[in-house]
Amino acid sequence: MAFFERNNLLVLLLLLSFSSGIFAQENISDEKNNLRQLRKELLIKHNEVRDENGVDSLVLNEKLNAAAQRHAEDMCRHNYYSHRGKDDSYEADRVSEAGYKWKNGWINENIAKGQTTVKNVITSWVNSSAHFRYMIDKDSKEAGFGYCKGYWVAVFGPGEEVDERNVTKKMNK
Repeated sequence: MAFFERNNLLVLLLLLSFSSGIFAQENISDEKNNLRQLRKELLIKHNEVRDENGVDSLVLNEKLNAAAQRHAEDMCRHNYYSHRGKDDSYEADRVSEAGYKWKNGWINENIAKGQTTVKNVITSWVNSSAHFRYMIDKDSKEAGFGYCKGYWVAVFGPGEEVDERNVTKKMNK
């Protein structure tokens, strides 16, 4: 009887470990979908604020998303709140590392901690003159967003540098 109980327990443990792996995959997929939706909402809200202030809409940029996400996760993982990363990087360093190339202008970054909704973080940034200035900066054309457990990051760029040689090649094809 003990042999049978041990085998049943072993089978049960194997089933549980297998099924928890499936659930973990679903959670990772859910997190990616949630982050995608969160970024979409952040972009919409930023563009509403920009529109109300007569400024052209931002376009989402995946490289800026990557830089923003890296910083949000770094602050979350190391429990700090600063524009300066634990590796001494700043926003321009992080976007360059993500492969974002810009010719003119500045990279701007808004961070926030503790807000629980997109509406709350947008309200916080709008109510802060420095953050609001970055949100409506007419020279910012693209944005990327990161989020990790209450840490929010918005990165704004002037648009990526265009390689004229590639544009000419594509036009001549």
